[in-house]
Amino acid sequence: MLRTILCVAIVTACTEPTAPTGDDGADELAGQFSPAGQAVIAALRSGHGEARGQTWDLGTDNSFATDWIVQTPLASYWGAAASALPIVTTCAGNAKCDPDFDLVACSTQSDCSFGGTCTAVAATVTQPGDAARKLCVGHSDAIYDQIYTLLASAEDSIEISSLAPPDGRFEAAVRNAVTFLSRAGRTVRVRLLYGAIIGGYADPEDVVHSLTRDLDAQSNVRIAVGALRDGPESWDHAKIIAVDGNRAIVGGHNMWTLHYLEAAPVHDLSMEISGSAAFHASRFADALWRHTCTPPVEIGSVATIAGDRSVACDPTVPEVPPAATGSARVITVGRLGGLGDDAADDAIIALVDSAKTTLRLSLQDIGPVGAGATWPEPYLRSLASALARGVDIQLVMTNLDARPDGLSAFSSSYSNGWTPTDITQHVANYAAANPEVMHGANVTSALCSHLHVATLRQGADDVWPNGATFANHSKLVIADDATFYLGSQNWYPANLFEIGYIVDDAPTTQQLLAGYFTKAWTESSRAVSGCP
Repeated sequence: MLRTILCVAIVTACTEPTAPTGDDGADELAGQFSPAGQAVIAALRSGHGEARGQTWDLGTDNSFATDWIVQTPLASYWGAAASALPIVTTCAGNAKCDPDFDLVACSTQSDCSFGGTCTAVAATVTQPGDAARKLCVGHSDAIYDQIYTLLASAEDSIEISSLAPPDGRFEAAVRNAVTFLSRAGRTVRVRLLYGAIIGGYADPEDVVHSLTRDLDAQSNVRIAVGALRDGPESWDHAKIIAVDGNRAIVGGHNMWTLHYLEAAPVHDLSMEISGSAAFHASRFADALWRHTCTPPVEIGSVATIAGDRSVACDPTVPEVPPAATGSARVITVGRLGGLGDDAADDAIIALVDSAKTTLRLSLQDIGPVGAGATWPEPYLRSLASALARGVDIQLVMTNLDARPDGLSAFSSSYSNGWTPTDITQHVANYAAANPEVMHGANVTSALCSHLHVATLRQGADDVWPNGATFANHSKLVIADDATFYLGSQNWYPANLFEIGYIVDDAPTTQQLLAGYFTKAWTESSRAVSGCP
């Protein structure tokens, strides 16, 4: 049943998990990482040694399927005109409209009178042995099919963490996966946790009701849903979809239909991975659940649980990860915001500081929300220091006033109000005010030669057909084309719960360059900023 707690100072403080003592076992593994990876591990062990197993960990047994890069719009639309993306409009009231997906059922392309492409949708399957139904889908509906396929493979457990619960077609896909598991007779524990955002958030009781809508009373699928906030400014922003502790999708995507699947969609990036990194993401989600079950004490905190409380709060994550056979080196890095350790902050900076030749960044912004707010000094320092070392920096950022079609700037803005020129100028100002960072290098010369900041572009177009500007929600750092961070953590100041992966594997990094960044930079670089 529903449990809501508004935490005040008299509530007993949360109990942290027991930290490792003595040698944390990282020495042997660290020696298998590249110099960049070792620099990140050294920073983590130095500043966050007691937090290994909670906000960071590492493994060398990870692997990637051929479709591991999860991006919207889909990769096939790079280079195409913005108008080439197939858009579907609501089919509500039409006799052939699927009410859960709000898409028209079809046999041939001629049935797609509301737009889209007639395609078999895996997420429509709720019963083993059934065929996928054909629906008229839009440009990026394949993303929830990938999520559904991962969820429907679960044998034991599912962990989902996000800023908000899935809606629209994403909600239908998650619900159908849960229903499929139940009808397949599997015993699976499902936990979904999201941020209790000030200003309004979904009631977990309503989310449970939606996801269990099609389950019968004998179902072996047990579900818990929670919402968590620590004080007025710290809540869940980590994006995790983890299955059985050995496969996961982690990155920047929220599961929001209007933002990603319709007109003027947000550009975003996530990744699917198998191996111990997926286990580490599950364990991070478990840490957030412990804080939900024993709520934070900051005034203004919220911890709300609905569904099966034993699923939510009883120990669910094993001590050791399942066996894996991959060879990719990955460092999982997270931050707990107001709840505790923020290992990911130092890990990302250490990765940037390790770069010797190139940094390729795809970010929403660096500047803060609000004209009078403080810019993030650690990132300005690390960028200025990289420029002093002669590192070439390419940054693709969001456009001014970027937001999905039909959504308000207040609730759905992907712009903090800063331009490439603003970013360049703030880096220059920091470098000029802190000359020791530049080690004698000329500030203007270093910026003009090595800092290139561009606003995101799609094909040859500067805006979407409806006039909306392009929104970038990716959180990507590539160092020396060999090691990258990809996750949920923005560079602009925010004290949220986050998670991401530092993948220290050159062949995988090259795949990401070819499949995403090189295309994004090629199309965006014509809008690059000049010297300060």
